[in-house]
Amino acid sequence: MVADVESLARFAISKSQFTRLTKRPKANLLMPNPHIELSLSRVDDLYQEQVQALGDDVADQRGKPKAWGYARLSAEAPRSLGLDVSSAEPPLHHANIVGWSANTDKAEKKRQQLEKAKALVEMSKMHFFD
Repeated sequence: MVADVESLARFAISKSQFTRLTKRPKANLLMPNPHIELSLSRVDDLYQEQVQALGDDVADQRGKPKAWGYARLSAEAPRSLGLDVSSAEPPLHHANIVGWSANTDKAEKKRQQLEKAKALVEMSKMHFFD
């Protein structure tokens, strides 16, 4: 069970996923499309070095040299939008935001996902790695 107060991290592995000036993620970072869930890490009780190592592992799996940082939000944020957060280990600390649009119309499904992703942007803050 992922508690509402737990902190979640969605790692940015591309500069196109955030705006450094405003320290905000972009909606594309918080979109599950084309997948049906959004992968994150549970980061409470982890040191910054451990969070960065998790992010760098994600980047490496996707053929990128490093993670730039992460959008941090509480598990309560997606739940306030009718989504849910579930633990999905292994790997260690992994979780998913689930319950995105089940609409069969691709365009409508993406529109609904984008609407929720934009709302999540407003409830999160970017943290950058050195």
